[in-house]
Amino acid sequence: MGGAVFGGGAAAVGRVAGAAPGGMWEGRTAEEVFRSMAGLYGETAGFLAEDLRDRAGERTVLVDYFGILPDHLAPLLTRPEDAVFLVPTPEFRAAVLRARFADPGRVRANWGSADPERMFALRCARDALWDREIRRQAARHGLDVVTVDGSVPVAELAERLAVRFGLAPGEGRPGAVSGRGGAAAE
Repeated sequence: MGGAVFGGGAAAVGRVAGAAPGGMWEGRTAEEVFRSMAGLYGETAGFLAEDLRDRAGERTVLVDYFGILPDHLAPLLTRPEDAVFLVPTPEFRAAVLRARFADPGRVRANWGSADPERMFALRCARDALWDREIRRQAARHGLDVVTVDGSVPVAELAERLAVRFGLAPGEGRPGAVSGRGGAAAE
């Protein structure tokens, strides 16, 4: 999947493949880590594109994937209403990540022997750059973004999305999901 939509190869994926835990983070700024993300260049979008192209007919397919940006998804859409990006608030993302990285084994698997607090701050800063990029690109393509702050239960957010995409029994395809959501897109 080369060309304008999906970048030219897997250079970013290749740089982190086989790296030791923490290898892509240690000694780098959040901006450097962000700029090295494979998803930023569409290197992982080809896998998603293949799956979407292989779908049967006009059946709705719901995709939950951290590594896709609006620039890479928009060309695959029939209309802008076919996509929504869930973007957590910085506070909600930090709370979710703190819970996830409360397990020392998970910390070591991700960041090796690096200082966990420094790596956590770097991760949050990198993710803030990613979220800003999603919002910027979504606005350019007229795609909806739902800000997720944890105030809405996950089941309610899932129901809102099901209604939006016509996945709820007896529902059509209404407009945008409104309000704040209840789960992080990660």
